Amino acid sequence: MQNEKITYWKLIAVLAFVLFSVHLSGQEYLTGTDRNAELKAFDQDATSPLMKQQNSLSLPFLDDFSVLSILPDPGRWIDQKVYVNDNYAVNQPTIGVATLDAIDENGDLYAFPDTASVMPGDTLTSQLIDASAFTAADNIMLSFFVQGGGLGNTPQTKDSIILQFRFINDTLNEWRSVWSKPGTQMDTFQEVRIMLNQDEYIHDSTQFRFINFFSLEYAGMNCDHWNIDYVNMDANRSIEDSLIDEVAYTHNVNNILGTFSAVPWDHFKTYYAQIIDNIEYRFTNYTEDIMNITPYLRWTNLYTGQSQDIGNIANNYNPNTHYELEQPVSGSLFSLNDDDSARFEVQNRFYLSESDYEPNNVTSRTFDLYNYYAYDDGSAEGMYGVSNKFGMIAVKYNTFEADSLKAIRIYFNKSLNNENRYFNLMVWDEGGSGPGEELYKKTRNLPEYADSINDFVTYELDSAIAVGETFYIGWQKITDQRLNMGFDKNFIAYQKNYFNANGSWELSQYDGSLMIRPVLRDMFAFKDTFAPPDDPENDKDVFRIYPNPVPPSGVLHIKPKAAHWEVELFDQMGRLVYRGMDETEINMSGMQRGLYILRLTENMTYHTYKIIKE
Repeated sequence: MQNEKITYWKLIAVLAFVLFSVHLSGQEYLTGTDRNAELKAFDQDATSPLMKQQNSLSLPFLDDFSVLSILPDPGRWIDQKVYVNDNYAVNQPTIGVATLDAIDENGDLYAFPDTASVMPGDTLTSQLIDASAFTAADNIMLSFFVQGGGLGNTPQTKDSIILQFRFINDTLNEWRSVWSKPGTQMDTFQEVRIMLNQDEYIHDSTQFRFINFFSLEYAGMNCDHWNIDYVNMDANRSIEDSLIDEVAYTHNVNNILGTFSAVPWDHFKTYYAQIIDNIEYRFTNYTEDIMNITPYLRWTNLYTGQSQDIGNIANNYNPNTHYELEQPVSGSLFSLNDDDSARFEVQNRFYLSESDYEPNNVTSRTFDLYNYYAYDDGSAEGMYGVSNKFGMIAVKYNTFEADSLKAIRIYFNKSLNNENRYFNLMVWDEGGSGPGEELYKKTRNLPEYADSINDFVTYELDSAIAVGETFYIGWQKITDQRLNMGFDKNFIAYQKNYFNANGSWELSQYDGSLMIRPVLRDMFAFKDTFAPPDDPENDKDVFRIYPNPVPPSGVLHIKPKAAHWEVELFDQMGRLVYRGMDETEINMSGMQRGLYILRLTENMTYHTYKIIKE
């Protein structure tokens, strides 16, 4: 009798497990990505050293990663493995962080033997610093901010991040670990202060590096993100010092298109009053003083060159205080024209003083107003899908007028093994509490992939279909294999994402935007020619550089206020690739994609710009 009871309860347990497994297998999922498309866009050669030439620096050493250059500044860092971005951090001290994870400098996962092993991932190594004029008595301190997880994957407790200094004496030249942190989820940044308390760390080759150690929870998925911000080394510091003593933007330009990140230009020109949201300025006065600061917004139409400054809300701002200011927009914000499309660069800027040109006093976002709607910002922090065969996903679009749907643009994440994974492309009418009547189905499509920045694949419909102001676009799996679509965690499409795992539609439980966009009206090629920007009256810049990023077939333009200047362009390995005098344009069409450093010299003064070549 006892054995029968044991067998009975074992059977119940097995049935419960099976039912639970079935429930899990028919649900939506959100995982980390398995590659980084922005890093892959740089086409780096993984077999060759990226920074053979080392530049000797002097103290102070400071990098807050506020120039969102994708790769680290080669003038400060030797290796180019980490990802400089504003996508993966939460509550960062200043705009931009360096993210260490399980993806290499080419955008691919590091080789891994199994999911149980702990392996070294990214390394961020400083250039050599000549500190030979100092000793341990000079109180040299390295400080930085660190965050585990953020909007990325949470490092497990067996994972870690470490900091090492180069130790040199008469017999040794080696790396020594001076700090480490085990994996944990963090929604704030931790302050770290390390004193260089041994003379063996202080010499003409002073150097430090960060290394993260990761373990793959699931084969083929990026994981174990660590965000680093505001790395600062200098002498005559105290362990009690504030780590930041300036005014800095903490967040990028907000989504001024309200619910959307992109709107068809024709719709915007008619309905801008319903689209435009308030301008937000998010910054912190980290100083001990009341500061007179003038936040303002500058927009530039990259096609026409027209530019305008608005805002200029000068005020006294209290010390050690974070501000999130909103400013209403009157009218359309941008000047309207009869073109079929527009592309605007929008900057939040400060004006503090004539001598203040700190990179974290400017943030920038580009808004494309073509022929499509979008919720996402173009950057995938995750992979989304439905696990069961014939599962469906749909995204709800509330537009401003009925129109013709011509195509659907999708950002699919590559899988580690790129088998054929067919899907049906679908469009639905409004159904009240989710997708309703099926309006269109195109069967047996293959996902296409584009390893480039913001590179969606366009699936044209067989013929245009009429859609109302509310409709749904999406797809249906027709295999058991996973089909992963990009998921943006920064721009949140509230109650727009739906999935159908077992015959009924449900709202997604995940906050973010699925990377799928409806294309309305006629198809046309996106422009890659740009006009020079206007010069706003209060513009203190000696040079205006445009466009940035530079398109594949584009020319980099230099609009000067100086009489004479020298032009030098360096690649990400520090090699001089162009030099000239008084040049107003550089033809970059034959240059590889990636990061370049433009240095303009006028009147014995350097002006340095980071240029992205697409």
